[in-house]
Amino acid sequence: MNNMPKKNLITTEHKKNISYGLLTVIISYAIISYGVSLFAFESPTQDQRWETSVTTGGPYSIGQQVTLTGALEQGISEYFSFTSPEDITWAILVIDSSNKPIRLEYGTRSAADGDLILDVVQFNLPDGTSAGLAQVRVIVWSGLLPIGETRTHLVHEGTFMVI
Repeated sequence: MNNMPKKNLITTEHKKNISYGLLTVIISYAIISYGVSLFAFESPTQDQRWETSVTTGGPYSIGQQVTLTGALEQGISEYFSFTSPEDITWAILVIDSSNKPIRLEYGTRSAADGDLILDVVQFNLPDGTSAGLAQVRVIVWSGLLPIGETRTHLVHEGTFMVI
């Protein structure tokens, strides 16, 4: 039998180098994962993604029917292509010249690349509506993420005269 002491093949210096190597790999992975996640939910700007318009008509008087026609076209940019349909939630808010809400209406639609969506909202101007320039604000949300953030938040404004 050999009574010689066993030699430790992994020295403290080797253990330290292995630890530094593992730490470098873990930190590199974390930094790369973080960098990729920063852009995971980035959406193109509204100008690159949507083309919108609102036709308000007018002037209107109290009790008269107001007709608002909104158009929304998705994927008009050559750079961004959206091939699968997205659910879109829209809202229209009408405010009179004294900043009092007149009408709030909303709905949902589905659209894919190049789709043109037209919606018409009609309502009668209620009593008490202030004369002057009324504002129409159209807000569109699409691609709701699980945590409730939206990919696109688009506001289009228009006006019509109340006499």
